Amino acid sequence: MTTNRFNRPLLVALHNLPDFENKVQTTSFPEIKKIYGQKKPVGKSAIKEMVPGSGALLKHFALNPLSPLTKAIAQCKLNRQSGISADDHLTENGYTKKEQVRLFKGRGRQPVLHQLTDKGKQFLNIHHPEVKIETFPGKGSLEHRVHQHLVKERFRRQGFDVQIEKHDSDIVAKRPNEDFFITIEIANENSRNLQQRIQANTQAGAKRTLIICSSRKFFQKAKKQFPFFSQVEVEDMEMYLLERTAR
Repeated sequence: MTTNRFNRPLLVALHNLPDFENKVQTTSFPEIKKIYGQKKPVGKSAIKEMVPGSGALLKHFALNPLSPLTKAIAQCKLNRQSGISADDHLTENGYTKKEQVRLFKGRGRQPVLHQLTDKGKQFLNIHHPEVKIETFPGKGSLEHRVHQHLVKERFRRQGFDVQIEKHDSDIVAKRPNEDFFITIEIANENSRNLQQRIQANTQAGAKRTLIICSSRKFFQKAKKQFPFFSQVEVEDMEMYLLERTAR
């Protein structure tokens, strides 16, 4: 066997190389996820993930957060089947979340509304930065924040200056030419410490606290719990809801 340096057997040539078997480190898949995070980045590759119509629906929900699905499908000019498939795709892939909301007056069926997740907002910010995403400020569930929005807009149309989540209240309303203000609490069966919140509102300087009940059941209960007097008034959310329109 020749040992010429140009003709040396492979085993001889590798004999003096470093011990890569014990020195080379590999990164396992769980470690990669730990380093780069659990969420899949929403970059250009996300465009390929979208099914037909899902991008249009996502933009529509961003601009029209009170739009039910049937209206969104019609305005995006999709047929019913493809619209439902696109909607399911957005939810299943984490672009939107759905919640049934008491939005319209009457006892008919209430719509399921869509709110964009962080992933949905990130997708639009990257691929459609011209879209101004409409959101509902405040705390709590989507329905609670929608009700805050509807009440706020009603009082604003009546000439009040309105702020959300002030003095630890859902809404504070004040007329520009008056020194006093009223606080508004949007409550339901799950609301906690309502009596304490009313007392805190009064101590903060509120002339009156208006309790607006999100559900009819709680409205009947609250009327008995807080009989009308100068500092507390109870109303049904019904009077603040939207009118139903013909399809």
